[in-house]
Amino acid sequence: MIRLQEMTPADYNTFMLAEIPKFAQSKMKGEGLSADEAMKVAVAIHKDFLPQGKSTPEHYFFNVMNDEEHVGTLWVNITQDKGEYSAFVCDIEIFEKYQGLGYGEKTMTLMEEFALKHGAQSIRLHVFGYNKVAQNLYTKLGFETTNINMKKTLVKK
Repeated sequence: MIRLQEMTPADYNTFMLAEIPKFAQSKMKGEGLSADEAMKVAVAIHKDFLPQGKSTPEHYFFNVMNDEEHVGTLWVNITQDKGEYSAFVCDIEIFEKYQGLGYGEKTMTLMEEFALKHGAQSIRLHVFGYNKVAQNLYTKLGFETTNINMKKTLVKK
């Protein structure tokens, strides 16, 4: 049975050791940053966003569990913006060997239940343009596109 289990401090540290380089990779792939630039941006964003680490208010970190098997991670931030409480999915990862088995969809359903219990009226997230699998899942789950950033690389002729 799929469930969300709050990360321990040790789990959080392990998560962050993987999260920051993973985010830097996404910045490289999605925005064309160099490896050094992407890592600097990733470290700065996480430092600013989580000044108290795992104890930063309104941030929730989970291991996604299938019975006792660790199949992924989830990081959610619930805040009030313009009078509305909203959950923001900062990161969701289903480990590669478990992808395509329904864990992502079930995790998002559990996250939605968690968000509702914590007063959220909506869920927001960011997905990089190259991640078509995630985009398809979010569309299937009822998410609507609210903003699109586009880029064209120019080549001298």
